Amino acid sequence: AAAFPDGGRADGITFLVKPHPMTPVDPAVFGLAATIHAGSIDDAFSQCGTVVYVGSTVGPEAAAHGRRVLRYASELLLDVDVSEPLRTTIPATGDHDLRAALLNVIADRAADSAGHGQMTSLFSPVNWDALRQLFQRPTVYT
Repeated sequence: AAAFPDGGRADGITFLVKPHPMTPVDPAVFGLAATIHAGSIDDAFSQCGTVVYVGSTVGPEAAAHGRRVLRYASELLLDVDVSEPLRTTIPATGDHDLRAALLNVIADRAADSAGHGQMTSLFSPVNWDALRQLFQRPTVYT
């Protein structure tokens, strides 16, 4: 909210927030003019060009989907980001330079596919049939 007091309007940015299902958050509490996305993370990825994330696997997942990514490490949070080993592939920012860093990432059209190959190698393809079979098996208690 401090980096974009007008909610990004002057810069042509619209913020879409996809809260973690276990820890829902209202961006208005922080003064951020944003829309909450209630759909799946894949659907959220399809609706955005750049993903700003905090301490989760969302950044590498977004990069694997071909999105531009910016890792945000707030000074108020303990930095335990699982994507730390990818710091040479995923740009990072803090509180003081968030605005400039986000505008740079948004402007870098080449970053749309940067790291895509490296990120896709971190995640195996999902075998949807195997998952369906696993969850459709009857539970047997002995």
